[in-house]
Amino acid sequence: MRRYRAAVTRRRVKKRRRRFERAVERDDAGTVRQLLRSGFDPSLPGPDGFGPLYAAALAGAPAVARELLRAGADPDAATPGEDGTGGTPLGAAAAWNHTAVIRVLLAAGADPRSREGPAGHDRTPLEWAERQGFREAAELLRAGVPATTVTPPAGAGQAPAGGR
Repeated sequence: MRRYRAAVTRRRVKKRRRRFERAVERDDAGTVRQLLRSGFDPSLPGPDGFGPLYAAALAGAPAVARELLRAGADPDAATPGEDGTGGTPLGAAAAWNHTAVIRVLLAAGADPRSREGPAGHDRTPLEWAERQGFREAAELLRAGVPATTVTPPAGAGQAPAGGR
């Protein structure tokens, strides 16, 4: 009987995860809200090792990201992924130029200075955006970082803080 219950539970978890993945593809916050009410864990990684918020950031699903954050998902939760990338939701959104998700994550308190692990190229979200040439994403990330932590590009012509 115990094995049967465990098998039913595993099937239920898989089914919820598949529904979640389809909702992410469509940025369907209503379905995600239903899943959360039925017990879907907003921090439980999928079979690929990616957490739900990371998956939403990677897919460019801002409504789903907002719903997961409301349910208590950590905006800075690093996810190992199947290849040990150690990426963050903000890093994923920046690397793929998902500016709407970047806005949602920054509003939720995601740290734009967070650095991925060595297997994730050891980059910050800002470094990802700049490397890819995503200007709007880079501007959003710069605005989300306190001025004292951002080094302007050489020749930007900005005066140092508190100076002329």
